[in-house]
Amino acid sequence: MFIPHGNRAIVEILETPQGRAGRAGNIILTATDPHEQITGEVIVVGQGARDKNGKLIPMSIKVGDVVMFRKSAVDKFTVDGEKITLVNE
Repeated sequence: MFIPHGNRAIVEILETPQGRAGRAGNIILTATDPHEQITGEVIVVGQGARDKNGKLIPMSIKVGDVVMFRKSAVDKFTVDGEKITLVNE
């Protein structure tokens, strides 16, 4: 399994209404909206970020957490045939 560096996490995209086209109040969300909210389950987390003095700042999310993020905030790629979705904390 690929382990992300720093304050990044690998998530599995969940099929939920928050991540699909629909209506939020008076705003219509389309499937092509780069600000579309996606829901995902955290699969693997990095060790965390470092402050300016090099002290480790641990991740506030953990494996199994369900998180929301913008569609435009992910990096998607494939490693050994496995699709990876990587997000910053």
